Amino acid sequence: MNISKRMFQFVVVNPFRRVRHNPCCTFVQTAHASTGGAKSLQLSHRSLVRVCGSDSGTFLQGLITADVSTLRDQHTLYSMILNAQGRVLYDIILYHRDDNDQLLECDSRAAADIMKHLKRYALRAKVEISSADADHKVWALFPGCHGDSSHSSDSVFPDPRLNEFGTRIVTDSSTELLNSKYGATGATIDEYHAHRLVTGLAEGVEEIPVARCFPLEYNLDLQRGVSFDKGCYVGQELTARTHHTGMVRKRVMPVSLGRSPKDKIPTGSTLVNDKGKALGKLICYRGNIGLALLRVKESSQENVFLKEPTDSEQLQVFPHKPNWWPSDLIL
Repeated sequence: MNISKRMFQFVVVNPFRRVRHNPCCTFVQTAHASTGGAKSLQLSHRSLVRVCGSDSGTFLQGLITADVSTLRDQHTLYSMILNAQGRVLYDIILYHRDDNDQLLECDSRAAADIMKHLKRYALRAKVEISSADADHKVWALFPGCHGDSSHSSDSVFPDPRLNEFGTRIVTDSSTELLNSKYGATGATIDEYHAHRLVTGLAEGVEEIPVARCFPLEYNLDLQRGVSFDKGCYVGQELTARTHHTGMVRKRVMPVSLGRSPKDKIPTGSTLVNDKGKALGKLICYRGNIGLALLRVKESSQENVFLKEPTDSEQLQVFPHKPNWWPSDLIL
């Protein structure tokens, strides 16, 4: 997959010394400065689900991790839908239209399942659940720049996961019209994913497998996607207990591969230290940058390798601490 020569140059020119600062995010700033402006992309891999009706707010409040009561003021929320065991079913971004009308952005491959899941809980609630893809599309405006919300036909939202990542725009505009409004140039899907992986944001059912992950390991607490005082929701008990006991030993973080592998690395491949002890797993990669779920403490102190050699050689993996992590999460 063609990420970009600049991404590859990042690997070549850096000797991957273990340093305190985050070279991964230093690269992001350098790359952004060189592009000279915003890039836009219609996210065809993302869908919109409409949840409307007089009970829509209270209905969603009992099903997602974020506090829906703050949506009117914040306009957009990042959140997750969990199962009863506290494992992640779906990651979502929620957009406020009015008190009785919300749009829910999700992985397109999960949209039908999400609608079925919501309808299962609807019972007698006064809500209507339907696809909104025919009327609106989701766009990303990046890097960390914010669109002009004065365009009345568009709904412009700083990305709630991390405002510096960029902007989400919900609109029916064409590519040419949207780019002229915001002074942007067209981006490729590879550029979007490269920007996202370097920043350290996981997204969609491939990177967040259904019913196999825990929300705090995916940094939901650091991305303002969970409320610990809003009351009950499906999966709340385990999530709250994990938070209050401070037992989040593993977290998803950006990683650089020591070289670009010729052979495809299977999703979920085990990552180990020098002695072969498991430290976590590789979630995904594109080119030589990716995401991994790693033990935070150990991965900051030990060398990390792919357990199974690739191309007949051992592959070293270099974790990077995102600059949006709290300083006490040492790496």
